[in-house]
Amino acid sequence: MLIVDKNTQFNFKTNDEWLKKAKEVFASKGLDATSVFNQLIYEVMTTGEIPFQTQDEKEREEFIHSLGKEIDNNLALLRSGKGMSIAEARRRLKA
Repeated sequence: MLIVDKNTQFNFKTNDEWLKKAKEVFASKGLDATSVFNQLIYEVMTTGEIPFQTQDEKEREEFIHSLGKEIDNNLALLRSGKGMSIAEARRRLKA
């Protein structure tokens, strides 16, 4: 267990319901909010990384996943003969 001098207090605003539910999770693991936030800060400080995906990262990952599915679906259509020919695609791009 890491023992450090806790000499700074940091206050922030959050959603009351989120905090209530998060505290229930912390308690189920034998932790409190202070210890969890201190562990988060230590992890960020020592690794230089945030130990979870940001909203932008999640959206980017979902977008890449959906593009991959669309490409797979279009390849399946092409292989089954239901896709658009290159000549047709070029014709539509010129229009």
